[in-house]
Amino acid sequence: MDALWQVLAGIVLTLTATVVGVNALQSRGRHRTLHGPVPGRDILPRVRRYNTAYHPPRFQGLRSRSPRLGVGRAVGVVAVILIVGLVAMAATGQLNRREANRSTESDSRIAEITARRMDGERATSSITSWAIFIETEARLQEMLDSGRLQADDPRVLDEQARLTAAIDELEQAAPLGAVQVIGGVPDAPSGVKPQLVAGGGGIWLLSNAVYRVDVASATLVQVLHEGDTVDAATVGQIRAITWRQEQLVAVDATQAFILDSATGSWNAEQLGQVTPEGYPNVLDADTYDFNLYLLDPIAGRILKFTAGLYSGLPEDWTGGVEQANLMRGVDMAVDGHVWVLRDDGVVLDFFQSKLNQTLAPTIVPPLPGAQTLHVTASSPFVHLIGTDGRVLRIARDGSLTQQFTPAPGSTLLSNALALTIDETTGIAYIVANGQLLTTRLPSPPAAPAAEPDPGTTPDPDATESGESGQPAP
Repeated sequence: MDALWQVLAGIVLTLTATVVGVNALQSRGRHRTLHGPVPGRDILPRVRRYNTAYHPPRFQGLRSRSPRLGVGRAVGVVAVILIVGLVAMAATGQLNRREANRSTESDSRIAEITARRMDGERATSSITSWAIFIETEARLQEMLDSGRLQADDPRVLDEQARLTAAIDELEQAAPLGAVQVIGGVPDAPSGVKPQLVAGGGGIWLLSNAVYRVDVASATLVQVLHEGDTVDAATVGQIRAITWRQEQLVAVDATQAFILDSATGSWNAEQLGQVTPEGYPNVLDADTYDFNLYLLDPIAGRILKFTAGLYSGLPEDWTGGVEQANLMRGVDMAVDGHVWVLRDDGVVLDFFQSKLNQTLAPTIVPPLPGAQTLHVTASSPFVHLIGTDGRVLRIARDGSLTQQFTPAPGSTLLSNALALTIDETTGIAYIVANGQLLTTRLPSPPAAPAAEPDPGTTPDPDATESGESGQPAP
């Protein structure tokens, strides 16, 4: 409407200037002074030449007898007003037509967005629904950016709110707390994956050596390195670390080294082996009731060394079954079950040497992959970090409980390689991109207390051989 009034104002000013100009010219002609002959000059008769050109009749006689209509200024003003009114009506009609066309186009675009959103709501797959919602959200934003829809349109605001709510419901996402950098981590040797272990009230790190992490001073204290001598044995390239009861255990290709927490000294235990090179492809290790489990993804197997008999030959715990799955293993945890993380983020749950279940929850957006997980017997959840930095909390039945997303644009947790969590405080320690990081995970949702299962209650008289209320995994 502002443009319309500007047009009308221009027309009125133009017509007003025209009328004023015409009146001024007429007034000047009526009041012009006529001068007589100039004194001192002779007045000579003027000779009119005969003009042979044709002159049409001027009907002077008829005109003199016809009545004359006086056209005053009021009539001119009325004419101007009529012209302006007609022009305004024409302009208003044109703008109304444009506005109607624009409204029709907006209706059509809103209907397009609504229909596509409803397609997402009707989809039977959560992944499909999420993809449709994301596509529709991007389409709506494109229309807003191009000016084809107005951001203050109530229908646009309603669709934006509906899409956001639908996406949030599918993602079950919550923002992750602040991520703090403790310090840099030395590069691990080729074939060695950085690892973190919580135990004895401290955090332990494996990279190019074994370190105790002094979180307060943000320093690493080296406790074991390749080439050190323990019980007259030379430490080889350390492949994995784990926590066994109250002791830290480090493993190279042929030996296990146990740290005595009371004295701070190391003891060596020979691993039973068929070949002199031992187990150079070990990627991870964990213990349960003093039994030692090693993950060897190159061979697609899990090796089990029986408590107190590490020098004996190990058991191929899965007996060659699930070899293809285990060859994709990138991390392992043992808590009565043996949990193996595949590179695509799928978690394999083994129990009594057999694949018990596969945890592949529906996650939106889909997880691009993962390299590290954390499981403890005291927690009902499995935690893992996707290669995109999302932290997932998965129930043991395979359902997604929560996922935590880092701050927009943050890449601190991308490609995380190691994870451990203090279950008491909820503080997570992570190795990613050559840095040691820490963050506090939000508390899990409240769940009703479950009745204890008598068949899985630990026996206080359990021995080191693995005799407990829980069967050995």
